[in-house]
Amino acid sequence: MTATGVRFDVEAERRKLGAMTAGELRRRYQEIGGDEARSRNREYLIRRILWMLQAGAYGGLSARATSTASRAHLATSPVSSA
Repeated sequence: MTATGVRFDVEAERRKLGAMTAGELRRRYQEIGGDEARSRNREYLIRRILWMLQAGAYGGLSARATSTASRAHLATSPVSSA
């Protein structure tokens, strides 16, 4: 179950995204993340979109995980600010 009590089906979402063109994936990425996707690589876009959807459904990283990732200089956001 997600933070909102709705079940998130990763495999079903993966199948939907897998059927999309690179252009459709870039639009979906922008809808979810708010930023334009710089990549045109389909697999990369699918992984990032799934990450963003899961973070939204399950509440993202905990404060402790975010802190640890920051100290390790890891990305803590599904969308790069660079």
